[in-house]
Amino acid sequence: TDGFRDEDNTSWVGGYSPENDASQYPNHHADQHFVLFYPSNAKHMLSGSDGGIHKTTNNLKDSLNWTSLNNGFVTSQFYSINQRQDDVTNEIIGGMQDNGSWYRDAPGVNPPWNNLLGGDGGYAALAPNSDYYYVSFQNSQIYRLTLRDDYKLQSFARVDPVNAGDVVPYLFVNPYQLDPKNSNIMFLTGGDYIWRNQNLAQIRGGSQDKTRVGWERVDETALVDTQYSCIAISPSSDRVYAGITGKRPGITVIENANDPFQRTVAINQAPEDWPEDAHVSSIAINPENPDHFLMTISNYNSPSIYESLDGGTTIIDISGNLEQYPDGSGNGPSIRWAQIVPSLNGYEYYVGTSIGLYSTTETNDSNTIWYQNSPNEVGNSIVVMMNYRTLDGRMVLATHGNGTFQKYLPNVKLFDPSPTPPARASTKAYPNPFQSKTTISYTLPESGEVILNLFDNAGRLIKNILFAPQYAGENKVEWDGTNNAGVRLRPGVYFCVLNYNGEKHTQRLILQAP
Repeated sequence: TDGFRDEDNTSWVGGYSPENDASQYPNHHADQHFVLFYPSNAKHMLSGSDGGIHKTTNNLKDSLNWTSLNNGFVTSQFYSINQRQDDVTNEIIGGMQDNGSWYRDAPGVNPPWNNLLGGDGGYAALAPNSDYYYVSFQNSQIYRLTLRDDYKLQSFARVDPVNAGDVVPYLFVNPYQLDPKNSNIMFLTGGDYIWRNQNLAQIRGGSQDKTRVGWERVDETALVDTQYSCIAISPSSDRVYAGITGKRPGITVIENANDPFQRTVAINQAPEDWPEDAHVSSIAINPENPDHFLMTISNYNSPSIYESLDGGTTIIDISGNLEQYPDGSGNGPSIRWAQIVPSLNGYEYYVGTSIGLYSTTETNDSNTIWYQNSPNEVGNSIVVMMNYRTLDGRMVLATHGNGTFQKYLPNVKLFDPSPTPPARASTKAYPNPFQSKTTISYTLPESGEVILNLFDNAGRLIKNILFAPQYAGENKVEWDGTNNAGVRLRPGVYFCVLNYNGEKHTQRLILQAP
């Protein structure tokens, strides 16, 4: 109250706590951008923030009362968006700048959203049957959640891996993706490596610490002086693409990504016409053909949209009229995201840009013509991410500053991309015998609840490895030769019993001395 001449006359009245203890002022927001005094009454004041606009009618009180003025005022700055892929539901999940991760499952224009996690909301995902909700915030702190019927937290587990992002750091909003063929498998960009978790459901709940359970660093994906910036998993094959950002940008292609014994990795550096320090912002894989993908670069003053029909061997610039000049210079927008949609007449291609949503039905190298979609609704909003569902043709998209949108696309080819599961359940283990760790794999004809218990030779229960939803097809868990207390067991014969759908399947395991 004295122009900041004296600390005794200075007090905290809003925003983030000056104690730096992660708290914020009641009914206010942490990230403040401006204050405005009313010319008619200096005690009345507006504040603008990443939470919108708030008002106080007496800014000289010891404790200010802030009131939100955000009725119908859309400012949500989404970083990500996702939806259920296994069923025709209204569920959407996404993360917002400074406003956490949110979820909704109701139809209509203004359904309620439910807050799941705070911080800067990053990438998010939904498992089939809504078994799990995955949310994250800055620097790739990722959580697996289960919710009660009233959307309140029922359980949680932190699932990001120990040692990832330690040498080359994570991106602030760091990508990960669940494998569409088995949503307990996650691929994560970890700075200079790609990481893979073989069964997220095996991670025990209740911990806020990083974990080692189920994670492997894919060593063949190592980068030098560059960083992974996006990742995409084919729904129709076992192929993964990852974008490389930095002085030598490019794409890494992982074949047989879920089989460490058959896996191959190709790190493809950029063509000569790519700009140095290009930021590869997204890779969109054709749901029907893993060799066909789009790739976007979000830098200005460079060609921004590329297409490959041969798995990345040849990459063609299709930026077309979204660049002012063929070399990418001029007034072209930043391209943030891409999506390939199978239609009844071929394919539709969508890109999210810094000036709205654009699409084309025909790519033609540098002569491609892109058309703006939804100029009156999405308008010139910054479209940061899209997610498409082949079951019913629903496209959801997120904007940075103007909320989210959805549309059921007409004239599209509807299909279930899920692979055909095996006819019956089976189990195996490798290595077996083993000394330090074995992987127990089992195939399921249908998704369902699975219990995996370990017994000794006398029939005594020594460890519960898993009690969680598992998905049709192949699943894997690991056992490190310890009991429930984490104590190393004596060498000998043990039995892993799989309980699934009223059936029991037993696998004999031999633990050897180290």
